[in-house]
Amino acid sequence: MPKTEQRFLLVTPPLPLLLISALLLLYICALVPLLAGCRQEPEPPEEKTTLSLLSGGSGSRYASLGQEVAERINARSETISVVPRLSAGPEANLRLLAEGKGQLALISADLVYYAGKGTEMFAHAPAKGDISFLALLELEPLFILGRQDGSLVDAAGLEGKTISVGQGGSRTQILARRLLEAFEFGPDSARLYYLREREALRSLEEDELDAAFYLSPFAGGDGSQEIAVISFTSRQEEAWKEALPFAEAARIPAGAFAGQEEDISVPGIPLFLAAAKDLEPEILNDLLKALKETPYQVVALKPPPYPPYGYR
Repeated sequence: MPKTEQRFLLVTPPLPLLLISALLLLYICALVPLLAGCRQEPEPPEEKTTLSLLSGGSGSRYASLGQEVAERINARSETISVVPRLSAGPEANLRLLAEGKGQLALISADLVYYAGKGTEMFAHAPAKGDISFLALLELEPLFILGRQDGSLVDAAGLEGKTISVGQGGSRTQILARRLLEAFEFGPDSARLYYLREREALRSLEEDELDAAFYLSPFAGGDGSQEIAVISFTSRQEEAWKEALPFAEAARIPAGAFAGQEEDISVPGIPLFLAAAKDLEPEILNDLLKALKETPYQVVALKPPPYPPYGYR
């Protein structure tokens, strides 16, 4: 059988079509690297500014509050990271901030008042400096606690009683002394003991005390049914407002303590978040922006509602 010769027909495109194809190929080769360059990787997030927050001692109310404040700011700010630091408490915080040795701190209004006046613990060791107040965090209620036996109805019955006024030199002791003086209690009007708060509670429950001054948020006797909160007469309320010009009325709702049938009002000491004077305005503005989204009351660098005496 004869072999069949296979022939292939090569069709050559017209010259103009070849030129167009070549130019298109060159264009694609040039465009691919450009497209690769346009595919930008996402920029890394901007590094946050880290600020330390002086709070309080390990396990204290101030330490837990400092942690809470830091978490709330960090969750709402894209530019700031707040790191809580343990400290010796509000007095040490104020001194460090006034000396420019801190950035943020928890500071109480009574200490700012004493420092500005140069009295109490600041009489011989002053602390002067400009501080920016950012937010009111809470009111620390100053309670007079008694027993549930009904031996004390209000603070007018303290005369002749056995009372703990707090550890000597503490904020509680100073506030208690100022109140008793405002109530016109003389040095022999009552038997005073200088106990720490927890020790005072134990003594109350064991009937070793009639009453105790207690500065702190307090949940109904810490679970005990033996502790009652003592109310103030209207005259005494006027007296404590004059004796404690930095305090505000803190409402204690009915039922907060066992046997408490009505709301009562007690002195409340404002606790502020404050900042060092040398913090950059941009950082302060970012802090205020984040704080406005929290439950805290932003004071926007205005003075507290009492004479600042050199502090702002």
